[in-house]
Amino acid sequence: MAASDEGCEGCKGIANYVRKINAKNGGLKGDYADHLINVKEIYRGETGRLGGSAALKGGAYVERSSPGASPASQKSSTGVMEFSLSASGGNWVMFEMQINES
Repeated sequence: MAASDEGCEGCKGIANYVRKINAKNGGLKGDYADHLINVKEIYRGETGRLGGSAALKGGAYVERSSPGASPASQKSSTGVMEFSLSASGGNWVMFEMQINES
């Protein structure tokens, strides 16, 4: 969350998921990380923010929504992350993001 704007709803959603299902506590097993395939585009908007899209690929993994829950297998997937970045304190932070699986 330190690299995102406090209003970034997509960032909050991912952070909440990570808090709930945690790899360190055994909630995720396998290739659960998103891997960057390529950046499709980056542009500067009229407001000065940067926007763009990137292709992502996630591997197959197993998740447990709580320690006693049954494991749920998740297949490998691809998707596109659309994002906008905002300048903050001399750095770029995630202003908004959305990942659409394909």
